[in-house]
Amino acid sequence: AFHMYLSFSILVSTVLSQMIAPLFPEEYTANVIQKKWNANGANVNHTYSGIWYSSYKQQKIRFDGLVASNNHTNAPVSVGPQISILDFSQNPAGVNYYYDRSTIADKGQCFTGPVTGFFAPPKATFLRDIGAVFAGWDEDKRYGLCQKWSFYLIQLEAHQKGMTVHECIK
Repeated sequence: AFHMYLSFSILVSTVLSQMIAPLFPEEYTANVIQKKWNANGANVNHTYSGIWYSSYKQQKIRFDGLVASNNHTNAPVSVGPQISILDFSQNPAGVNYYYDRSTIADKGQCFTGPVTGFFAPPKATFLRDIGAVFAGWDEDKRYGLCQKWSFYLIQLEAHQKGMTVHECIK
């Protein structure tokens, strides 16, 4: 019986490790809810709710949303619209064109600055190109049974720069 179990687990792990990563949509829209935490990790600093548009063809990501924040103080919560366009079309490091209003009533401000914490929209084969590993199945309440694929962001960064992971770390 032990031999049969061992053979079965080898068969299952072999089949799972040979799954081919799906193609990723190159143009898509997604709803985003992001909660940022205070440095102490105990409280939500602000909540961002919006829509993310991503285009591999244009090499741009756009966020349209509302931020609700009081920095975990007793002050009234301020809600303001924000638009951010991350443009990687001319510069691989990206440029962030950002519009922010503290409240719905104020005139708002525009900023231009570096992109931090994001990568250019990847091509459809990026999960395959970076060697993503099948990590199993997950039941999502909205979408049902979903595949999970695992990779490190450094793999994506290295691939987009045409480097190995070790070269990227140096």
